[in-house]
Amino acid sequence: MLARLLDGKGGATSLDWPQIRTWQIDQGVLWVHLDRTTSSAQDWINNESGLDEVVCEAMLADETRPRLTMFGENVLVNLRGVNINTDLSPEELISIRIFCQRGRIITTSKFPLMSVGDLQTALDSNIEGPTSEGELLVFIAERMVDRLIPIIFSIREVIDDFEEIFEDTEQPDPLENFAETRRKISAFQRYIVPQSLIFKEFNNLHIPWLKEQEKIKLREIADSTQLLVDTLNEARERMWILRDEVQNRLDRQMNRTIYVLTILSTLLLPLSVITGLLGINVGGIPGADHPWAFPIVTAGILVFFSLEILLLRLLKWF
Repeated sequence: MLARLLDGKGGATSLDWPQIRTWQIDQGVLWVHLDRTTSSAQDWINNESGLDEVVCEAMLADETRPRLTMFGENVLVNLRGVNINTDLSPEELISIRIFCQRGRIITTSKFPLMSVGDLQTALDSNIEGPTSEGELLVFIAERMVDRLIPIIFSIREVIDDFEEIFEDTEQPDPLENFAETRRKISAFQRYIVPQSLIFKEFNNLHIPWLKEQEKIKLREIADSTQLLVDTLNEARERMWILRDEVQNRLDRQMNRTIYVLTILSTLLLPLSVITGLLGINVGGIPGADHPWAFPIVTAGILVFFSLEILLLRLLKWF
């Protein structure tokens, strides 16, 4: 459990459970962050927080997608951010649920989030933290997007490397991590695309405690998120193009192989018929007892083979 009472000047005071339970709105803005898997957090949200039953279920749900829902003047926002848990890969974005109302913001998550750690550090420094409900929401959203930017842009650099490898090698498929990168792109798009729409939607909502300046910042965050969406779309298109180029290269190599095998079959098939005919184990084979029969037949086969090559050249098969 993490709880801070904002002082309105960029700092905050740490609170414990008894102080959270006795908090009143005239004391200042309260921020409570909970590990939704703990029994104490679940008991407080369900029985003491005063939240609507639908909100309680959303705050404690196991799986959620990015969403924004209004409850009167209150807002429930589900966002996804980069994790710092070593058991998870970066594209397995961690969910944070944020319930905002005048005077109080409640956040829940299952795993640690760096944006929450940044907020705690800023408030405890007493000089750099948010001073209101809207600023706190903007702070979390901004830090989450900032952490996503280098990871998304790194995918574009990986694709650049793929393209260079593909151009510099004669191997038909030199891209060992090709499928893995495509999977990452899809995983990020699943959450970042709806998340960009959430930030845009804030500008269309009438929320009394959300100031115009804070809406402007959320609009800037929406623009940054849209840039990530555009980057992912570009990366996905480039991966499709690269996949098509790989497939085309494989097709060309296969066609060349089939072409060579066809020419060899065309050259050797008549010779195979002749040698098969001469090799049957029956009486009456012409020249069987002649000492020059084998050299004469061999020479004839060579002449026939040469005529075949000449004919194929005239037909422009190779």
